[in-house]
Amino acid sequence: MWQFSEQSIVINGLKINYIDEGAGNVILFLHNSGGLWQIWHKQLLHFSKTHRVIAFSWPSNGISDEAEEDSTLGFFTSILHQFIGALELDNILLFGNCIGASVAINYSYQQPEKIKQLFLFNVCPGNRLARKWVGRAFLHLFEQQKWTRKIANPFIHFLRDNTIWNNIFPAILFGNSVDKNDPLYIALDENLRQLKHLKDRFKDLYSLNSYNLERYIHAPLQVPASLFWGLENKVTSLTKDGRFFATKLQLELIPIEGGGHLCMFEQGEQVNQLIQEFIKDK
Repeated sequence: MWQFSEQSIVINGLKINYIDEGAGNVILFLHNSGGLWQIWHKQLLHFSKTHRVIAFSWPSNGISDEAEEDSTLGFFTSILHQFIGALELDNILLFGNCIGASVAINYSYQQPEKIKQLFLFNVCPGNRLARKWVGRAFLHLFEQQKWTRKIANPFIHFLRDNTIWNNIFPAILFGNSVDKNDPLYIALDENLRQLKHLKDRFKDLYSLNSYNLERYIHAPLQVPASLFWGLENKVTSLTKDGRFFATKLQLELIPIEGGGHLCMFEQGEQVNQLIQEFIKDK
């Protein structure tokens, strides 16, 4: 199914799984939490004909090494910085989904000379994922008081085996029409059913405050950017989160009909056509 040869590179002492295909201007793809580089497979197939396309799986995701560090914005931005340096990339068209989009924004502030253009999908809303103040206070407690995690750890097995958490992933990442025989669904399901990956999804919750808008979006974007959002996104709402980020980033919000949090895969042809219209290296 996946028509690319995988490679690995050691970054920050961790083996990172990635693909590197095609020739020309560089497009680098960053996936969401709990995802895989394969979410971009339809973009990789399309744009590898005209560009050099690169995608990797974050530490503790896919078959990349598990990291001891929390999945914070700072940690992932550091991984991206080292990855770009190791491959000597420049003049990059940088794509990101959810946490990957937040990292793309953060990196573009730090190294704007490296980035030609940003393509942002379903930007991570930080602790806005908890719609009520009680939930946000809970996330803050987990971030500040590491001992509280030890209390929560015994519940991880229980949540995985005996509650809705057993079935909520990866279906929540897709839109309303979920095909459980889709190869990406199967790959995500196999990935997320491993206990170590479930633990890392809880680490993502502990790190959500680091993705809060006011912590890392501190000025207008310094590079051209486009903002896309799945109209059927069940993780982050287009009407609440999408419009919020469009206003804060001063970008047009481009809805992807029939797509959820992984709209780039579900609606690959539609997304590829839109990207082609916005891309600035023709």
